[in-house]
Amino acid sequence: METDKQTDFYILPRDESERLRLDTQHGIVLKHVYDGKHVFDETVKIGENDCVLDAGAGTCSWALGLSAQVPKSVQIYATDLSIKNFPSPELAPANLHMHIASSTQFPLEWSNKFTLVHQRLLIIGIRAKEWPIALSEIFRILKPGGAVLLVEGRPPPPTGPAMEKVSNLIITLLEQTGHSYDLLFQFDKLLTDAGFKDVHVHIRGVPFGKELGDASIEYSRIMRAGLTNLGPALEKGGLISSRAEYLVLLDEMEREWREHGSEFDCRLVTARKPA
Repeated sequence: METDKQTDFYILPRDESERLRLDTQHGIVLKHVYDGKHVFDETVKIGENDCVLDAGAGTCSWALGLSAQVPKSVQIYATDLSIKNFPSPELAPANLHMHIASSTQFPLEWSNKFTLVHQRLLIIGIRAKEWPIALSEIFRILKPGGAVLLVEGRPPPPTGPAMEKVSNLIITLLEQTGHSYDLLFQFDKLLTDAGFKDVHVHIRGVPFGKELGDASIEYSRIMRAGLTNLGPALEKGGLISSRAEYLVLLDEMEREWREHGSEFDCRLVTARKPA
């Protein structure tokens, strides 16, 4: 496992609370967005001795799950800018290879290596101006005919004044740090510009709040945890006066969710490198 340090623009913390949140989030997204399939596009086939990459892997939850479903000859790579959330190497399967690498600069020797690249929820990890570079890098490392699966989402639309305040805080924070949710609506063009073909965008909504059952409760908790973990970045950016005041605002937001319900929209994007 490599440990080279590269510039990190991720605005969430890398600590135990975030690790637990990411693992829980993976289970919910796998069930309710991916329909229980790690490779949600059924046209993508992984064969013996193929290589697969999970870019921006975080805790490697997707890569670990996939490793249990494919032949041991399939080599699974996971990259991130930090090893803090990676599993211990001695606990990882032999076919999982963890590397420190940016999605804007993969190793040169990876050109034309991968059958599949999976990347999820990095809108707040990759700055807006770097997305064309990141997609070009994915194009470079894919084999001809290989596929990319991208999954991105945005906070739910405001259902009351508290959620509107939270949304405005997040948007302002993203502007300060060079990130943008506007890219969610540009992936088809960005991928085409990078050389991809067969670009498809599917929108999946995850409703929560207003007595929508156990899944709703789980996702409400994950949304709340993610927003809570943004507190230090908001405070550092001068956007909130105190963490305590922000937590009170999040309490009000949760009450709005319970009363009115809301929905988290995920965009599932698939594209292929020409054969």
